[in-house]
Amino acid sequence: MQTRCQRKRFMGPVLFAALLIAGQQAAYGQFNKYRSQTRFNPDKKESVESATPDVDTMSAEDAAAALKAAEKLEADAEATEDAEKDSGDSEETSNESAFAGDSDDDANEETFGSRPAPKQKAQPAKSNKYVNLNPETAFGPEIVESFDFPDTDIMEITRHMQKLTGINLILDKDVKGKVSIIAPTPITVGDAWKAYLAALNMAGYSLIKTGAFYKVINARDIRYTPTKIYTGNYTPDTENYLMRVISLKHVSAAEIARNFRPFMSRYGRLIDIKQTNTIIIADTGSNINRLAKMVKFLDVSGHEEGLQIVKVKNSSAQEIAKLLDNILKGGSGGAAGRPGSATPRFTGAAGGGETSQSSISRIIAEPRTNSIIAMANAEGAKQLRDLIQKLDVKLVSSSSNRVHVYYLN
Repeated sequence: MQTRCQRKRFMGPVLFAALLIAGQQAAYGQFNKYRSQTRFNPDKKESVESATPDVDTMSAEDAAAALKAAEKLEADAEATEDAEKDSGDSEETSNESAFAGDSDDDANEETFGSRPAPKQKAQPAKSNKYVNLNPETAFGPEIVESFDFPDTDIMEITRHMQKLTGINLILDKDVKGKVSIIAPTPITVGDAWKAYLAALNMAGYSLIKTGAFYKVINARDIRYTPTKIYTGNYTPDTENYLMRVISLKHVSAAEIARNFRPFMSRYGRLIDIKQTNTIIIADTGSNINRLAKMVKFLDVSGHEEGLQIVKVKNSSAQEIAKLLDNILKGGSGGAAGRPGSATPRFTGAAGGGETSQSSISRIIAEPRTNSIIAMANAEGAKQLRDLIQKLDVKLVSSSSNRVHVYYLN
């Protein structure tokens, strides 16, 4: 009986100690969860542990009070967790990160002191190995101090330009020849590039772009090599071979092609397309610009011929056609007066002497409508109408051909 009572007395404190330890573990778990917000100091741990009552020396009233305190602490912890779940995950995350950052910074500052921020090393400036150049338009604003190549092989100049601009080259094994480039004053990279293309042209070569590379080919083979085509008003002013398509509005493409061929370079070509009244020029960029200026000056309205029909009112169309043929051709008659006959092409003003821009290529007399049909430009049509108006007048019979009637009484 005594042993059973001793066991009861021994089990009471053990059970109370187990409950107290479980309450302390829950309290420490909750405390560790908010450790960053409360700025936990490990130096105070000893004081907390020293303040923990001894289980062997604790009375029954103190044990009951400690158990109630542990239960209350656990209930408060559960209420706090429910409130935090209702507030939302975004707010909890932002608050915890803010508190943690502030507490960590303050703790580090208290432990190690304030430290200066590390200085960032200055990055070295990147130097461009090649100059800025647009090989197509020859635009390069940078300055080249020296560009003298007296009696230099064309391959040496090509290698120098490759080192200067960084272009990718494909060279023919037959590329050779010597040229001289003399530049006593500083020039731009664009001017140096134009000088290099001119030196290639003088040596009989041309530079053609193929993908990311430039080929140096013989200029006599340029017609078999595809070059860049320009259809607008712009053509690069360089010595490189290009192709330009020009549409004509008022003059004949065949006429322009026939008269412009003497102005082409040695390996240039000029083709006319009659269906669209267009010319295709394959030549250097500088020569194409020169020909385009000439075309712009010549392709103006007023020179093209059109069909003109003039009605004859008071005379015979055949007789008027004969007179026009004699006047405009200087008296060479012929078959112009017959129906359907035509005069050959002629230009100039009536009466000889001064030349004008008038052009009348054909004059046909049409007897059924008593009209004159002609092919003439604007000036020629005006001249033709003025002559017909002066010739088409009413005929007045002479007095000898009149019949007089006299009545006798």
